[in-house]
Amino acid sequence: MVLDPWGWQPSVACQELSHGFNLSNHSRNATNPTQDYGNPFDIMSTLSNCYMFSDPKYDLNGHFDDNCGPGMNTPNLDEFGWLDSNRIYEIPTVITHNSVGINRTEKQTFTIQLSPVNHPETGQFLCATLETSSVAVGPFRYYFEYRTADGWDRGMNGIANCIVIQQQRSDDYNYLVFPQQYSNCLRTGDSFYDAEKDITVTALDFKNHVATVEVTLPVRQVYRTPVAGPGPTDWHIYEEALRQQLNVAEHSIQSIKSMLKILDHQRMPLQEQNPPSIRESR
Repeated sequence: MVLDPWGWQPSVACQELSHGFNLSNHSRNATNPTQDYGNPFDIMSTLSNCYMFSDPKYDLNGHFDDNCGPGMNTPNLDEFGWLDSNRIYEIPTVITHNSVGINRTEKQTFTIQLSPVNHPETGQFLCATLETSSVAVGPFRYYFEYRTADGWDRGMNGIANCIVIQQQRSDDYNYLVFPQQYSNCLRTGDSFYDAEKDITVTALDFKNHVATVEVTLPVRQVYRTPVAGPGPTDWHIYEEALRQQLNVAEHSIQSIKSMLKILDHQRMPLQEQNPPSIRESR
């Protein structure tokens, strides 16, 4: 990778480094899916309506090439393997039960706490994912992440805290979803609704660098299939089992009776066990 002086600013350099690490695609957004550089929350959209900030310590010889940020979004971090798998909350669409029952689909709500991508030290999940699909784009994975306006994300144009929704599609691009008209993220109390799959995502609150998010969706409940009982011609199997159990019970009763006789004999008075001789009786 070769960077001319224009490319020495952190925003450009970080994107080119990412390409050098084999991240070939730029991020896009779902409202204009054929256009690269469409996600202002991701370094892979740098210099194109991206949430950058200026820092004079990166200024080169008086030039104003000192653009910095934003951070990298979770689909790209996940592709690089830079997210701990234990800190990715995988929202289930199917739950398997050990008990016997009837399979059904019911709405279920999952309450998830997230740390900001740039504040992993708060110890919560770094993103939540959901495998789903649509008629228009086929299968894809939702990523729900928390971004807060500090560090490399401090250029977020007045957005203090928000939940960003993105889709990782089978074409290897990830796409920013606009959850509401004129809004590219969820603030406190905002909701996003995927009408095709009946999925609702709500940002409940943001406190101390921890976001609480609710995700409601239809979940398939899968139970074990009941085993069919015996037919009328099979009852002799149970009759034989019952007969054997009765035999065991009868033997047990006889044994108990024998033991009781022995105990009764041991408890008899001594004179009854040893009657006096004729001489002693005289």
